[in-house]
Amino acid sequence: MTDRLRVFVTIGIVLYFLLLSLLVKKKHISLRYALVWGVLGLVFLALDVFPGLLVQICDFFGIQTPVFALFAVFFTLVFFVLIVFTGVVSRQAEKIRTLVQTAALLEKRIMNMEQD
Repeated sequence: MTDRLRVFVTIGIVLYFLLLSLLVKKKHISLRYALVWGVLGLVFLALDVFPGLLVQICDFFGIQTPVFALFAVFFTLVFFVLIVFTGVVSRQAEKIRTLVQTAALLEKRIMNMEQD
């Protein structure tokens, strides 16, 4: 990876962390989920600071250029994060469904008690 590209990647990572901090500060994302995205950012920071890791990844997977390896690592990690968050959303949807059903049953009980 060229020095110019490494500088751009470093600037991108710094902007990424600034955006993540802003989202946490404005309560648009909870700290719990920001930590997951923060770890993802730290992985890319490590790959940027230690370019030898990227070269080793290239050699291991048979990728010709480190830039392609960087994109491969990026897409793989984002894919795993999306799977984790899909599980979180699924659990929340189930909890919401249960909550709505419980509220409907309680409302029916209250209406039956008022009729008696």
